[in-house]
Amino acid sequence: MARNARAEQLWEYGRSVLEGARSEQVLRMARQVNAVSYTSAREYAGRSLFELLQNGYDAHPRDRRDGRVHVLLDEAEGEWGTLYVANGGTPFTWRDVERVCELAQSSKEVGEGIGNKGVGFRSILLISDAPEIYSADPDSPLGPEMDGYCFRFAQKVDVEEFLASEDNAHEVAAKYPPLQAPLPLDDVPATCRQLAAQGYVTIVRLPLLSEAARAEVRLRMRELAGAKVPVMLFLDRLAGLTLERRAAGGEAGELDDAHEALERHELTRSEERFAVTQDGAGHGFPVSCATVDLGPSGTFLVARGTVEKERLNSTLAEAVGSGLLDDTWQEWKRSAVVEVALPLPAPPRADRDAGRSTLSCRWARTRPRRSRGT
Repeated sequence: MARNARAEQLWEYGRSVLEGARSEQVLRMARQVNAVSYTSAREYAGRSLFELLQNGYDAHPRDRRDGRVHVLLDEAEGEWGTLYVANGGTPFTWRDVERVCELAQSSKEVGEGIGNKGVGFRSILLISDAPEIYSADPDSPLGPEMDGYCFRFAQKVDVEEFLASEDNAHEVAAKYPPLQAPLPLDDVPATCRQLAAQGYVTIVRLPLLSEAARAEVRLRMRELAGAKVPVMLFLDRLAGLTLERRAAGGEAGELDDAHEALERHELTRSEERFAVTQDGAGHGFPVSCATVDLGPSGTFLVARGTVEKERLNSTLAEAVGSGLLDDTWQEWKRSAVVEVALPLPAPPRADRDAGRSTLSCRWARTRPRRSRGT
């Protein structure tokens, strides 16, 4: 599908959503969605950047181990700076467009990735009211162009302009929910083009709301860079995460040498799996193991165990029956995995120089430090 055809598809969908605001019944529902959107955002306060990283991770197929995410805060672009979060996974499809515009809907299957509730993206409303998404062609994602679905979301001014013939246009626009109606974007910003040239296929661009929003992003970037439990530890689809903060110098919005890089952190991950020796009776262990090298963040032993399907289904059914989870959790099709990580001591200098390390494992009942279901 050509880019102009995708733009027309976005416009037709956005126009149909906005047209609904002429109906009093739809408008009543829209007011409720507006309230719930901001309530959901506040419940995710402090997690905006992590939710964007999580979405970038989930965009990579399960079998990828070389994925990349780039987080860039350009403080010279816009009044309060602009945040970019780019990933090298799978470009936006039409289903992704529809789901991101619907509250509590997700294009991800339960168990497919970290998130699936479809509300985390709305946490960005606390730091930006004008998000934009640029994505490569989902049918041909290898090119350097952002020629797929590129769009923003209708804001109050757009709603009021669309409903200009209605007497209550201003009132409707004031209560119209955010992130509902996609509108196509014709131009791709310079920084997005630069990131696309580096191989990223989807970029979320967020002009920041205020000085407080910029401070929030700075804080969360520092937390990700220096987390006591390294953020890359369980992100097994990623090989690299770049956290970069830039400031004035040269043309704002250009990702080039004219900018001053105030901070840049390159977080890396590599994994080497190994077999677990059987015990004296010849019994194997119901786990798989790997050493995970996070560069300066250290090396970890990660053990993975699969939850029995019957036990998983029984637990989910009980939680759904008691109202703790909604019915979609019973659509879980894949196995659930529990991971436990333990930090390993640095190898002796002689072993490091020789490029060797020795690992001796002794299995016992231990208290897990951290676990994740996938």
